Amino acid sequence: MLNTYLSPAGRMNPSDFKKSALTLIVIGVIFSIPELLGMDSLGALAGIVSFALLYPWIVIWIKRYHDGGKSGWSSLLPIIVYLLATIILMMTMLGDGFMAIIEASSTGASQADTEKMAEEMVAGKEMMILLANTALSAVVALGFNQYLISNDDHENQYGPVT
Repeated sequence: MLNTYLSPAGRMNPSDFKKSALTLIVIGVIFSIPELLGMDSLGALAGIVSFALLYPWIVIWIKRYHDGGKSGWSSLLPIIVYLLATIILMMTMLGDGFMAIIEASSTGASQADTEKMAEEMVAGKEMMILLANTALSAVVALGFNQYLISNDDHENQYGPVT
């Protein structure tokens, strides 16, 4: 099972990708709970661990594209789409404050001031941001899996059918 998330070699069919993606989404939500509960030190540790989830995401995307007969580099497409959609989501949810944070950080404001401004903007919206980001993760993962990545029913250069 660990091979599913740690080795980019091989292929992953749509059904297995769906299960793996949903598992990673649930793990990400679980690691967000300490932050939502205001457990700062545990929340920081959970943030680091959730950052480590990037690698398994990349691995399952590579395997899914391999299943469609495409290069693993194609996995950058859904990742870029997700990042751009996240930025748009944050701009929408935080409004003008998002741009104020960007402007403050680019005009030389101290990192502490920028972080304080960001914390004030997000205060009270953590649950809404978590829910929106979770939904966005699911839409991108399941949408690409279902509609944008073909399924090769024959052995290809990346291995036999799974």
